[in-house]
Amino acid sequence: MTRPCPHEREVQQAAMSDRWPVTLSDHADRCASCRDLKRVIEALQHPLRPATPAVDASALWVCGRHARRIGLEARISTIVALTQIGAIVGVVAMLVAWIGWPDLQAAIVALRPEGPYVWVGVATTIVALAAWWVVANARGRSPA
Repeated sequence: MTRPCPHEREVQQAAMSDRWPVTLSDHADRCASCRDLKRVIEALQHPLRPATPAVDASALWVCGRHARRIGLEARISTIVALTQIGAIVGVVAMLVAWIGWPDLQAAIVALRPEGPYVWVGVATTIVALAAWWVVANARGRSPA
């Protein structure tokens, strides 16, 4: 820290009023203590300009709208997928209701399953194909 100068009080008043006598201005330029005092007072009298924001507000607005739209589309696609699964189940139920039970039984007997594991495989295949179809349609592509 520099030694106190006997002219510090005068330099402080001159810096605050922004009226510098020539002799005092020369002294403030030469004396380290007075020069520091002058710089501090000038810095405090002229505050910094506020910083400009790093991100444009319109870009944030667009990103927010985009995120809301994506969330809404995800909720809607879930509803559509569940509706499609319900429609498939309904169509299968209608087909089973329209086909006579003796004909259905004859078709099942013609398959000649060799155990209960065959039906587990058939059911798994049907569920996998239905899930694949729902996922493919949820993404906007046809399953073919």
